[in-house]
Amino acid sequence: MKTIEFDEERAKTIFGLLTDFWHMARPLIKLPQDRLPLLKDASPEELANYLFFLAIFQRGGVISDTPSDAVHRIYATRPDLFDPFRVARMTKDEILRAIEVETVLGYKIEEFAQAWIKNARFLVDRFDGNALNLVDAPDFAEAYGRVQKKLYGIRMKIFSLFVIWLQERGLVRRFAVVPPPIDFHALRLLISTGVVKTENLEEPIPAKILDTKTAKEYPQLALALVGRTNINVNEWVTDSVALGCMERIEKFGYTHLDINPGMWTFSRNFCSKARQNTLSRRKSRLLDPAVLWAEPGLWGKTQDACGVCPVSKYCRRVFPSGPYYRFGRLVPIERLDRFAADRLIAYPEEPEKVRLKLIVKFLTRDGNGHAVAPPQRTAVEQISLFVDP
Repeated sequence: MKTIEFDEERAKTIFGLLTDFWHMARPLIKLPQDRLPLLKDASPEELANYLFFLAIFQRGGVISDTPSDAVHRIYATRPDLFDPFRVARMTKDEILRAIEVETVLGYKIEEFAQAWIKNARFLVDRFDGNALNLVDAPDFAEAYGRVQKKLYGIRMKIFSLFVIWLQERGLVRRFAVVPPPIDFHALRLLISTGVVKTENLEEPIPAKILDTKTAKEYPQLALALVGRTNINVNEWVTDSVALGCMERIEKFGYTHLDINPGMWTFSRNFCSKARQNTLSRRKSRLLDPAVLWAEPGLWGKTQDACGVCPVSKYCRRVFPSGPYYRFGRLVPIERLDRFAADRLIAYPEEPEKVRLKLIVKFLTRDGNGHAVAPPQRTAVEQISLFVDP
C-alpha cells in the first residue's frame, strides 16, 4: 500500500525556518492577492466574493501571478462579473466573451467560464450570494464538507487558499488550523528537504509517456524522462500532504498563515532560481551532476540560489518544474551541494558578501518578479540572524 510519511523532527525544523523566513520576507514580497483592485471602502461581502472568483484561477499550469493579474484587469472593466446575483443570470457565452480578452486564460478558458457561472449560481442558491457564508462553520473540515464536490473546479487545495485569503484580511474568524494549499512549489520544498518522505511512491516513468499528446509537443523532454524515477502527482498525494502538514503545523505550534505563504514564496524565490531546477533549453536535458561536471558551461557564471538558500543544508534533491507542469510528474535530481556548486563558478566578490546580497535580490520582488525598493539594510541584518554562513 502506498503511503506518505513525514519526518517529524525535520518538519519541526523546516517549519521553524519557514516561519522566520516569512516574518523577514513579508515586507519585501507582494503576493498576487495583495494587488486587489477593489476600492478601500469595499464591503467585507464584496471582498469575499472577489476572492471567491479569483480562487477559481489558482490551478493549472501557469504561475498564479499571471492569471491573478488577468482577473484584476477584468474587474477594472467588468465589476459586474464579480456579483454572484448578476453572474447567475448570465450565460456561459457571455462570460466567455468577457474574459477571452485576457489571452493568458485561454489555456483553460472553457473551464474557467463554466466554473465562474456554476459557482456563482451555487453561491446564490445555497449561500445567499455571499462567499463569507461558505466559512460560517466551527472548523475547516465542516466548511469544506458542505461544498466538497459541489463547487466546480474548487477542491481542497483551492478552498484552503480561499479561506486563508479571508483570514489574512480578518474577514472571517480564524479556524484553528487550515491545511496549506499543496501545489508544485510546496511539494518541491517539502520533499526536497525531507519533510515529506516519498520513497514508496517513486517509480520509473514508463515508455508509454511517449504516446501522450504532451510528448508530441515536447518530444526531447519526453525522451529524457523515460526510465527516470518520478512521483506521479494526483489529488490523493496533494491532499495527504496537506492534511499531514496541517497536523504538524498545529503539533509544533506554528500557523498556516505563515507556513503557506512561506512555502510558496520560498520555492518561487529560491528553488525556481536553482540552476538544476532549470532545463537545458536547447536539448531539454535534466541537469544531473554528471552533466554539469561534463559541461560546466551549462551552470552559468553567476551565483546559484542554492548557495544562498537558508535551508540548503537539508536539501538533497531538486525538482525542476518542466516535467511537472508538462507531464504532471515530480522528477528528482541529485543536488550538487553548495560547496561543489561553488567550484563551478568564479565569484566577483567574497562568497559571503555575494550570498547576503543575493538573498535580498531573490526576495525583493513583486509577484511578477520585478525588482522593488526594499529596506535592504534591515533585510540583510534580519537574514544574518538565521541563515548559516
